[in-house]
Order: sequence, then C-alpha cells, then structure tokens
Amino acid sequence: MFNSYNIENSLKINACSGGIYKTCKESWFVRFNLKSTFAYNLFKEKGYIYNDRSDTNKSVVALQMVICGDMEVIAEIISKEDFDKYFNDNKTEN
Repeated sequence: MFNSYNIENSLKINACSGGIYKTCKESWFVRFNLKSTFAYNLFKEKGYIYNDRSDTNKSVVALQMVICGDMEVIAEIISKEDFDKYFNDNKTEN
C-alpha cells in the first residue's frame, strides 16, 4: 500500500534544557556554535579563549551551558584563576 519507510524528514527538535543563572560575580555569558573554533578551544583539556584586546589566550572554565538553537549554546564562563579561588579544595601543600 503506502511505503512509509522511504520518507525523508529534516525535522530538527530543540529540547529546552532549563534555565541558566549567573553563579559567580566574575563569570560572563558567551553564545557560540558547538562546531566553532571557540568551542574547540574551550573544550580542550586546558581550555582557553582568545582575548582580542591583549592579544593573548586566557585559561577559562565553562561552569554551565544551555541549548538555545541548532548547535547553539549559551555558556557561563569564568577565568581559571577565579575558578580556583571559588572552588579550591583547601588542601595544604607538603
């Protein structure tokens, strides 16, 4: 009768994954595509972002992310230095 297995669909569903709230005074929000160079650099083992003003790379940590479109996300970013101040294990060094 009807061959329903050969139908091509290009439907994209973006599920809402919740809200995003600023958690630290020094953090900021960035919107980017997950296939971008920015995302590649951010998700490296020692993530960083490029700072245009000082022409340097800054080590950062992504605190949280929320989906806002097809491969688009909003992330809360904080510098690694500030992250260590907030989330230090308070271990004493030997």
